[in-house]
Amino acid sequence: MSELLDRIDRLNEIGIALSAESDTPKLLELIMMGAKSLTHADGGSLYFLQDGALSFEIISNDSLDIQMGGTSGNEIIFPNIPLVVDGKENHANVVTHCVLSGETINIVDAYN
Repeated sequence: MSELLDRIDRLNEIGIALSAESDTPKLLELIMMGAKSLTHADGGSLYFLQDGALSFEIISNDSLDIQMGGTSGNEIIFPNIPLVVDGKENHANVVTHCVLSGETINIVDAYN
């Protein structure tokens, strides 16, 4: 019960922060970090779709101590991920598969 109440409190905090924030990049980071916190996720990434490819906008990974994009001040060093490669849909990456198929994928342990 305590964990549920903690999650509700955290969700309320996030809601208040979201309603007060007008800076779009910071707002997107708040949403991603809030979702990461609520789901106890080790990492998360936010992408924008540009010219048929996904570009990283925010990357956060606790275990790997990675914070890039968003308000971190750290440049994202990873290339865009194309949705189509050699005229075929790119299902080689989890994120491109999700975008192309519309499916949600939950990876319980991405390290194994």
